[in-house]
Amino acid sequence: MKALQTFILAITVFALGFGCSKEDAKKKAEPDPDPVPAAASAKVFFPAPDPMGVNLEDLIDVELGDVIEAFPGGYLRGYHFQTENCCKKYSCADGAVTCEADLRVCADDDDANAITSVVPVPIPTSMIPFDLSTIGFTGDTLHLETVFCTGKPRMISQVSGWMATPVDVPRSVSDSEGLRSETDAFAEVQVYHATQTYFEHIRSLLGPEFCLRGSSMKCNTDGTAVLDANGQPELSFHIATNLLMPKIDQSSLATIGQQVAFLGRGASADNPVLIEDYARLDNAAFIPSMEGDPSDVPPELAILLDMVTRPYDFNVYFQGNRDFAYDGDVVFHEFTHAVIYTLAPSLHSLGVDVWGSHAEPGSMNEGWSDYFAASFTDSSVTGEYSGEGIRDADNDDACPSSIVGEVHQDSLPWSGALWDMRKAVMNNLGALGVDALDQLLLATIALSDNDETMARQAGRIIDLIGLDDTLSDYADDATSAFAAHGVTGCERVRALSIVGVDGSVALDTVAWLQQPGPSSVGLSNMAPSVAQLRIEVPDGTPGFTLSWHQGAGGIFGMGGEAAPPGVLVHEDGPIAWNYNGGQASPRNTNGDILPFDPTDTANQPVLGTPDANGEATADFTVALTPECTVRTFFVSLASTDSDITLKDIEVVLDAQEICP
Repeated sequence: MKALQTFILAITVFALGFGCSKEDAKKKAEPDPDPVPAAASAKVFFPAPDPMGVNLEDLIDVELGDVIEAFPGGYLRGYHFQTENCCKKYSCADGAVTCEADLRVCADDDDANAITSVVPVPIPTSMIPFDLSTIGFTGDTLHLETVFCTGKPRMISQVSGWMATPVDVPRSVSDSEGLRSETDAFAEVQVYHATQTYFEHIRSLLGPEFCLRGSSMKCNTDGTAVLDANGQPELSFHIATNLLMPKIDQSSLATIGQQVAFLGRGASADNPVLIEDYARLDNAAFIPSMEGDPSDVPPELAILLDMVTRPYDFNVYFQGNRDFAYDGDVVFHEFTHAVIYTLAPSLHSLGVDVWGSHAEPGSMNEGWSDYFAASFTDSSVTGEYSGEGIRDADNDDACPSSIVGEVHQDSLPWSGALWDMRKAVMNNLGALGVDALDQLLLATIALSDNDETMARQAGRIIDLIGLDDTLSDYADDATSAFAAHGVTGCERVRALSIVGVDGSVALDTVAWLQQPGPSSVGLSNMAPSVAQLRIEVPDGTPGFTLSWHQGAGGIFGMGGEAAPPGVLVHEDGPIAWNYNGGQASPRNTNGDILPFDPTDTANQPVLGTPDANGEATADFTVALTPECTVRTFFVSLASTDSDITLKDIEVVLDAQEICP
């Protein structure tokens, strides 16, 4: 789930200490002359702790499914899933003082041979949003050495099973408990059980032989894991917990400056600036297999993405203000992404149509993930523990009013329509009817085109419901649900001003639009905005000014240069975008090409200076010859460069002149 919106809740930790201490675990890890395999028993929260915080009395006894038999001291691994943790320190399995990742094992602060996990990061000074020469630095590269998670398992088995004490506390509440939270082994047990249980549910819908695609897990045709010569799974689905990012942000700049100015650090790799702490991130994600460095990441920073560029698919749960691995809703959501990637591996995130750019394929991906997680728990809200309800599938969101071009926000009309359908089925057919509906929805995902749209997918669902023996009576409910949420027949136009019959003007503000760059939507010349803006002006209006704030980007999320989008203003009818050979061209409703060059400064706004958050003001003024009639204009923005975040889009109308 990218950019999850979380709210800090009060957290209470009950120190009942039913788990073993670190010393106990080490004793159990010592060789036993007559070893007994560890039990599969565990204590977990299901599906998540209480939203008010961790309470050990809420733990339940479970048997971990599909777990590989391990003797005490072994790491947690199943035939289809394996977990890892953020190891801030490690030791080398061969006893060396340094080693490559494949020989590392998690270590604790007080372990005799503990090595701090760090990586070097050389950053060109041109990428840093302030002039280092003002503090005496003269080189062209600033050398950093930053702490960096080594991903290895930490959870160790005992004779009694997989027992660990949960602790989930932000460092602002308790630094010592917060540090324990950032490497706790319980996260692995919790996320393993939630993922395995949900996997079994998906198999109950798709068949016991269902497995994720080959870059997620390797399975035989009957669904069992493919084993190597040692009887171990060749590839089980990886789940990373407690992931932390190096603390390289605006608040760390003062420390960097002090090390450069007063300690002379940063000029060479032998004397680097030290980043010695981690930052938490409120997020979780499914990350498909990726080798090499992402093309849009500067090569100097690519090493920071080593934790997410892997030759296999995996789920990652960051340690945020709350531990996202503890929240079953989030786990079910993220694993659904893996299921979707198996059923429709080429599904895009963004697309284009006559109205402009859109995020419908990616939004359906998010909406499906919310819906199936909610259907499994029979609760429409996702993220009640990790956030105060991140999203709710039981909603009234609709296109175009809820559409901004960001996949999580734009998913709400889709998940809302699916949940409305589920309510109708549940009210009459109960849980068995819902299972039939969920099976059908999974089947339609597999039928998706790469550039699937909500309207096209809705049509598939309605058609299949009409043919289904169990659900055929609910085709009208599905049709009504999709229509109510604007999924079918949506015109992506947002009104900024409306003139009433009495000549009064009602103004509105569009709070947020995500403007894609051309490469994001597969175009080469320009990418149109996700929604057109409708501006009505009363008679005698000599002009208007369109204004907004736009995100300018920049390293560490600060500063940078704001790229001005082109602004196309067309009167009397919406703009119809056409695409040919990777080129976007605007036309009127008659199909005539509208002359428009987004790189012409006459078609660009005047930008202010970006502030410390990388935001700049933008103003685009349109002069009119006053006419004694109400006039209607449609506006589409077009980016020729990178993605832009637009905020607080509004129009100011010039004072009316008197009409005879």
